[in-house]
Amino acid sequence: MALTFTVLSLTSVVTTTKFNIRRSPGVPRYQGIMLRQANWEPLEDSAFRIINDEFGMTHAIAPRAWFYTSKTEEQSYITVSSNKSDQVYNSRALVGMAPAEAEVTDFDSTLRWGRWFEPDDKNVCIIPSAVAKTFSIGPKDINRAQIYVGGVPFTLIGVVDSSLVSSIVDLDQEPLTPVDFMQTARVQSAGGGGGGFRQYIHLTADDIIIVPYETALNIGAQVESIAIQFATPDEVATTLGELMPRLEYNLYAGQEREIFRWSSVSRTSVGGFQGLAIPILIAALIVLNTMLGSVYE
Repeated sequence: MALTFTVLSLTSVVTTTKFNIRRSPGVPRYQGIMLRQANWEPLEDSAFRIINDEFGMTHAIAPRAWFYTSKTEEQSYITVSSNKSDQVYNSRALVGMAPAEAEVTDFDSTLRWGRWFEPDDKNVCIIPSAVAKTFSIGPKDINRAQIYVGGVPFTLIGVVDSSLVSSIVDLDQEPLTPVDFMQTARVQSAGGGGGGFRQYIHLTADDIIIVPYETALNIGAQVESIAIQFATPDEVATTLGELMPRLEYNLYAGQEREIFRWSSVSRTSVGGFQGLAIPILIAALIVLNTMLGSVYE
């Protein structure tokens, strides 16, 4: 009993976090940080709150949320229709983006017609050129056409060029469209791909409908990545040192013309064993003395 008490009193379990930094290929589209899970699992709700509370007043922050009807079990399909046509289009996912996306990644440059999101936008949407072609939608239909996503009406405010959307990649050199988890799993299973940071197959621009970020969250979308733009590489370096110990997420950092991949690994160790030598020796002698006494009797 005394030995157990001594062990519990003199030892402790310590968790430490180690940060790994590696050069990543590509040239950064912006000076800043992109936060996501290595396996593209959703971020915790607190991640965006922490980032927005600390940097939202002074920096452009672009959260991205994805909504699937099914993520891995079966193919995701979202029925899309319009008051301009009798045709029906099957999209694969909804993407929620914020007005700041235009400032961070210049995503609004992909617009063929219409405009990008504004802070007060709610039930509006932006569609890819393939959907516009299916519904015979042209420039005159902007702000007039109704797009029904799963039966919910959205006012059309823009049409993006699908090829231009595919050309925009984030700091991880992957598109901003959602990951195609089923196709990625099939390819990695055939090729024996491992865990950690790896390239994922993404849906094409023609597979998505873009809605305001808050609207996507209300539908049930989950936050998948967050991008923060900074003015200088020095700001990026300073912020990395502050954020990594607090968030312990994996992220990419664009500094000047280089991209760095940061990852964190938690380790658990038990300390204080060096202080147990003497108590254990005393306990051993007590046990030995008890045994010798029993033998003598």
